[in-house]
Amino acid sequence: IEVLPVGAVIAASIPLLVGLAVMLIRTVAFGLGVPWTIILLPVAVAVHAAFLLGVAYMLAVITPFFRDIKDLVAVMTVIGVYAVPAFYLPQWVPALLQPWLYVNPFSYFVWMYQDVLFYGSLQHPFAWIVSLGLAAFSLAAFSFAVVDAVEAAELPDEREPYVAVPDDDVPEDDEPDGSARDRRERD
Repeated sequence: IEVLPVGAVIAASIPLLVGLAVMLIRTVAFGLGVPWTIILLPVAVAVHAAFLLGVAYMLAVITPFFRDIKDLVAVMTVIGVYAVPAFYLPQWVPALLQPWLYVNPFSYFVWMYQDVLFYGSLQHPFAWIVSLGLAAFSLAAFSFAVVDAVEAAELPDEREPYVAVPDDDVPEDDEPDGSARDRRERD
């Protein structure tokens, strides 16, 4: 069960990596030149993956208690597509709504990728700092959640092995008042 979130993050990273490869091939094929910031691409991908791994583990820990989490994540993903400044620049957003870009944690990862792939310079240094902080926080929160879950779990004592009792060895209690059970306890 501990590897399921890792598998989900790896599976979600495959389209990202394919898209990045296609983008780089297109950049080279059209002679647009590869910016020097491309050396930061592995760092951006690693920070992004670390953040997603922490979020995936946190969701995995709380999902057994709140079964509707998957529905909430699906709705928030659709909303998130429009709330992340991937298809528009922050300057294009009305001044009233611009603070929401800074509340959305995924905006910082988009700005990180824009610095590496589009601008060719660090136009958003604060995005790198905030992204590192978000990744560290999500992994730390995951660590605390796992430690708490392990401490709260009641693990069987290794000295007392569990022995299953077949149902046919247990006499049935035919009397409604439980007197047959009382007789067995006395014997």
